[in-house]
Amino acid sequence: MDLLEVSMIVLSGILLLGSNIGNLGKICRSLHGVLHLMGVCDTAIFADVKKMLLRKPKTFVYWMTLTTHFPYAEQDIHNSRLDCQQYGLNQGSKSCRNNVLHAQFFDQLAQWVSDPQMKGVEVVIIGDHMPPMFDVAEQNTVYNEHTVSWLHFKIK
Repeated sequence: MDLLEVSMIVLSGILLLGSNIGNLGKICRSLHGVLHLMGVCDTAIFADVKKMLLRKPKTFVYWMTLTTHFPYAEQDIHNSRLDCQQYGLNQGSKSCRNNVLHAQFFDQLAQWVSDPQMKGVEVVIIGDHMPPMFDVAEQNTVYNEHTVSWLHFKIK
């Protein structure tokens, strides 16, 4: 049996707040309600999650993302390969930045799961809510408020 055969990662939501982050990596920003949160960028967490999974078999890791949360900070975008206009999103809009940040996250996830050491890991990605927008018209045009996206797969 592969070392990671029954390991699982759950990725969702938001945390690793300023007082807990130490020297873990690049700092990103998010807004949760009226709180401005700072934490380790999603891109810096992948290596730590991999270490946790390799350290001990049958490991469960729950990781709440930060970078893909409101206000979808432009300074957190480092991979802008997604052409928002191709998907009917206004360039520079919050919904565009949200989708660019998600594409950036999934691009890195794709690299991460292609690592042979990750064989056998089960990945569950669950959105915890619809992406919030101050512009309700934009929010209702782009997102379905009654749908939460999810993805589940096992790395072979």
